[in-house]
Order: sequence, then structure tokens, then C-alpha cells
Amino acid sequence: MNKKLKFMTLDNGLKVILYSDKTKYKISAEILTLFGGDNKYFIDGKGKKRKIYPGTAHYLEHYVYENSKYGIMGDNFYKNDVIDCNAITNIYNTVYYFKTLHNFDKCLNLLIDSVYNPVFDKQRVENTKYPVFNEIRESNDRLDRRNYYKKMRCVFNNFEPAIGNISSVKKITCNYLEEVYKYFYVPRNQILTICGNFDEDKVIKLIRNIYKKYEFTNNEKRNVFVDPSNIVKKNSTIIGGNLNSIDVMYKIDITNLNNFDKYKLDWYIGWFLAANFSRYFWANEYLKTNNIITGDINYNSYYMMGCLFIDISAYTTKKKEFAKIIDKVVNNINEFSKDDFELVKKEAKLRLSVRKDYIGDVVGPFIDNYIYFEYLKEDTIEFIDSLSYDECVRILSNVDFSNRSIVQTKKG
Repeated sequence: MNKKLKFMTLDNGLKVILYSDKTKYKISAEILTLFGGDNKYFIDGKGKKRKIYPGTAHYLEHYVYENSKYGIMGDNFYKNDVIDCNAITNIYNTVYYFKTLHNFDKCLNLLIDSVYNPVFDKQRVENTKYPVFNEIRESNDRLDRRNYYKKMRCVFNNFEPAIGNISSVKKITCNYLEEVYKYFYVPRNQILTICGNFDEDKVIKLIRNIYKKYEFTNNEKRNVFVDPSNIVKKNSTIIGGNLNSIDVMYKIDITNLNNFDKYKLDWYIGWFLAANFSRYFWANEYLKTNNIITGDINYNSYYMMGCLFIDISAYTTKKKEFAKIIDKVVNNINEFSKDDFELVKKEAKLRLSVRKDYIGDVVGPFIDNYIYFEYLKEDTIEFIDSLSYDECVRILSNVDFSNRSIVQTKKG
């Protein structure tokens, strides 16, 4: 078989994910550092716990990309004819990547050497702030972003967007930035992923040879800030949306679960939401038939500050009616039918069976499993088969959905 995923850990603690697919032409590589908007503290060189200024991870992404001792990362990649390269920061992590058809060995050296060799200089630190300021202003100009930030602050005491704000970025100094970099940019806190058409043995040898020249101190995996506290605002109104909408948001404390139970809960929650709020299921049809909502229900679940966060929303002005139906569903788990469970389970198996046709659909979930649950295994049909309706109902019945916020966004 031409496609396979391999996971390994180097002696320095670096997690390496290799997905070889001989049917592809290009090769991509990325270094993912577990440092994003969710990280609130770091330990400085004197062992002191210090607060991270909002936006530091995103600012550091810019700085590392543009200020390697080898030059600007992107310029060096394009000199070697890469298809694409960039860097991205979100609330969970920072990623540097490239995609290419040739010169892979040289580009991988450039990627790793650039990430581990930024030049920290006071003037460069100040110069890097200006494009970051512009990006913050551009983000704040977007109505959807502003309203999203307002919603998140109804749920999390310490929420700040990964991009930060101008006042917090102004506080970043050269010494501070270097200490934060040294704390987070270590192999045990990173993942190297390589996907596409390559020889696995040769690439493993190449990775080991590149890392031989590096030594790291304080080399440990870093923990994110955990905020399982109660909802900040039970009810809130945002004026200035494009359309009238209601969000019913649940913040679920999962700190008492082990990693495997978190992984299992993730599947069950996903199926429960799909079987109750998808287009063709009863809640959606009821709300539309009774003219409570316009369009369909939207639902999302993800992880933030150590909590499971669920957001169920729709375009409507009928706050009480909409929230009543959503609460009825989540507080009556036993009404989740076995037939619906088996239907969404079958659909999950179908989606999983075609993943290997798309590299990102294989590697992305594997990385997510590690980031969210430290579950170092690939999703499998065998695992899905092991999940049962009775266990699903039992586990979801123990989930506390009482920590809830309702946010109404009014057009204006």
C-alpha cells in the first residue's frame, strides 16, 4: 500500500509524524510549536512565573519568520522554488510550513534552522511591531471578529484573541521575547510533520542529522492555562451584527477526565450534536417549521483553556423559544435515540474510510488527538466499532451542561 502514517519520538523529545503517499507529487513539512493564545504564563530564566502579554505567540511567529540569522524564511524558501510557505498562529499553536516539488532536503534544513536561529535585536523587535499593529487594526475592522471576541468574553474570564491588541504588543521587549521563545520553542513542545511523496528511511535519517547540531535546555512540554470556572455572563446582548442571531454556549469542565476518556467523549459529543442539530433532524425541522429560526442551526464544539466549548446558534430574534429547545435537547440525553446514534456512527465510519485519499484528513486529526488529549494513535474503524449507544448515553448523562451562556446579537 502506498499510503501510511508513522509516528515516532526523537531522543530530544520531538514528536515526528510522517505520512508517505507515493501517489502525490509534492512534499510538505511543518514545525508546530505548542504555543498560542491559550498560553497565559511562562517561566523565565530565573525560574519566575510570568504573565504572557496577549498576542505574544502571534508576534513571535512574525519575528521568527522574518528574523532568522539566515534571513527571512519565506524569501529563502522561494529562492528554492517552493509552491507555498507561511506561518500561522491560533489559540493552540504556531506553525511554520512549506510545500515543494523538489529541493526538499535543502528546504527542510532551512525550515528547522530558521525556527531555531532567530536573531534577537531591540530594533528588529520594534520594527516587527508595525506590521503586527496593522494586522490587529485590520482584524478589529471586521465586524464578525469583533463580535466573536465579545462572545468569548462572555464565557472566559481570561479570553484574549491570539492576535492580541495594540497595547499588549507595545509591551513586548527584546529580553521578554527571547525568554518566551526559549521557554516554548523546544523539541518536547513541538511536532514535526512531513507528508507526501518521500522515502521514509531517508527522511528519518535527514531529520536526525539536522537535529544533531542542536542542544536544548529546559526541554519540556508546556501546559496551557486551564479556566474551568463558571460562565462570566449568563445573558448578554451584542449590538451591531449583520443579522439577528442567538448563541447558546456551554462551557464544560473536562479536567477530571483522563486523556482517553476525553478522546472518547469528543466522539460522543460530536455524534450527539450531529444527531440532534443537523439539517434533517427534529430540532432543526421543528424550529424552522414554527418560524423560530431562519435557515439552519449551526453548531460547533472545540477546546479552549482546558475546557470543552459548545456553541449552538441560529439566525433569530426569538431568544427564549430558541434557548428552550436547545436546553431541552442537551438536558434530555435519554431522548437521543439508538437509531439516530447508529446512523451518525455509520456516517463517521464512512468519512473515516475515505480519509486516506486526503493527506490533511489523516494527519490533521492525528495532530488534534495529541494536542487536545495526548492520545498518540490514529483514528480507526475498530475504535469506532467499539463505541456503543449505551455507553454514549451513560457518559453524556454525566456531562454538566448547566454552565451556559446565551448571547443575543442584534442587527444594527
